[in-house]
Amino acid sequence: LRLGTHDAGAGYTVDLAVEKRMQEIERLSALVPSPQSDAPWVALHTFYNSSVNLSSLSISNDGSQIIGGYDDSVVRVWDVNKSRTDYAASSEEAYTFSLSLKGHSGPIMGVDTIQDSRFVLSASEDGNVMLFDIEFGSRLATYSAHNLPLWGVRAAPVDYYFVSYGRDGTARLWCTDQLAYMRLFVGHLADVNCAEFHPNCQYVMTGSDDKTLRMFDVSTGQCVRLMTGHSAPVTCVAVAPDGQNALSGDEDGNVVMWDLASGNKVCTVGKHAGAVTCVSYPGSTSGSACSGGKDHVLRFWNTKEASSHNSQVMKDDSSYAARSFATRNTSVLSAKFVKGTSLLVAGGLYQE
Repeated sequence: LRLGTHDAGAGYTVDLAVEKRMQEIERLSALVPSPQSDAPWVALHTFYNSSVNLSSLSISNDGSQIIGGYDDSVVRVWDVNKSRTDYAASSEEAYTFSLSLKGHSGPIMGVDTIQDSRFVLSASEDGNVMLFDIEFGSRLATYSAHNLPLWGVRAAPVDYYFVSYGRDGTARLWCTDQLAYMRLFVGHLADVNCAEFHPNCQYVMTGSDDKTLRMFDVSTGQCVRLMTGHSAPVTCVAVAPDGQNALSGDEDGNVVMWDLASGNKVCTVGKHAGAVTCVSYPGSTSGSACSGGKDHVLRFWNTKEASSHNSQVMKDDSSYAARSFATRNTSVLSAKFVKGTSLLVAGGLYQE
């Protein structure tokens, strides 16, 4: 559709008054926030896995790959960019068309990708972390130091560093080109269930069954913050892109915000009806975050409002819920804002 006046010699010419009016309308429209609730949320892919149990899940930074860890000691990778015709016609055969990475001798409790998503890290109950090359489907290295089962592994946002953590109550810093760990982070009195790098990569945050979080200095290995306030074991943690705050979840379903400068609890932003399995911030300071839980719900939180919480005016259990999306019967295991877009990718395990 074109607006303008007709000129026999030059065709349509733009009416300057109409153009100016349209520009003003566009300018005013840009000031009005888009109604996020009108945005469609649909299941784009379903991956069938009927023979073994899914124990861990991760999403690549660009959202192109889904990595699952299974109880049969195998890591499976799916390329979400492949069309249905790239896979077998039947669901029974489709299950075998993922890339399988083998080498562990115990259930895979944690998986993650490194930088460009070509490399996959896996942590197992056998106490080892393995590095795989997705392009060739081969194992590149095995990192051994923990004497007890591992509960997860987390890659740094830059370079080739990662942290492993588990039942021995410790977390360890590694570099992929060295088979010996670089730093040992100690202080927790029970299992370490989660870990996350600070955006500046100078600190690592950990959460434990002892109901505390700790922040460690990567250069020295010393604990610089001890954060208490959870009423149950801490299950997950995420740090805001600006590095000022963090969110953590626990087995009681609480989602808690922390001030990293002081190490103090800011507030409980909200609660799930089951254990919280993951928390995630977008790649920019948008003032929001999300969490997933075993209550089959993905919840969004107004972190900008929560960060200015005043305990003298508002109750600590005030909810800063923005939106929520309930699945039919799926516990959300992993949620990540895809880098460079506003799309949130979430993964889970369907339960009969």
